[in-house]
Amino acid sequence: MRYRAHRVRAEDWARIKALRLAALADTPVAFVERYEDAAAAPDTEWQFRAERAARGTNMQVLAASGDGEWVGMMSAFIPDDEPRRAKLVGVWVHPEHRGRSAGVARLLLDTVLDWARNEVGVDRIDLQVTETNTRAIAFYLRNGFVRNGKDEPYPLDESLIEWGMSRTL
Repeated sequence: MRYRAHRVRAEDWARIKALRLAALADTPVAFVERYEDAAAAPDTEWQFRAERAARGTNMQVLAASGDGEWVGMMSAFIPDDEPRRAKLVGVWVHPEHRGRSAGVARLLLDTVLDWARNEVGVDRIDLQVTETNTRAIAFYLRNGFVRNGKDEPYPLDESLIEWGMSRTL
């Protein structure tokens, strides 16, 4: 199956909401938000998130399958205190579209890397990934990320550790 990347625009808020809720239901410890809280958020919150994702120092990309189904998402932003680095967040691919052969995560990452290098000119991308998310860790390692020593407790369950990982661009 072929997939395409779509850079989020403000009018994509309903797609973002649907993907985020699916992600939170599927992999709750991959995000620092609870499903119940996200589901209760008013549409104005989702509209704000979409508008914010389309700003110059932020970006969000969605993946669509050949039949138009939205199957994945990935976001990045430049923290105010580190203008030469981007932070990768909000990564999720629908279970039926995961795996190297599908290439959805790689398509999303390539789009984010292009933005980071060519649009905002950062030197490095950082991320946090829960230590139990072995599939995501393997993906990041295959794609040039290394542990950076900035591990921290997962905010919603401090018995879990989030590994800090980085990739130099």
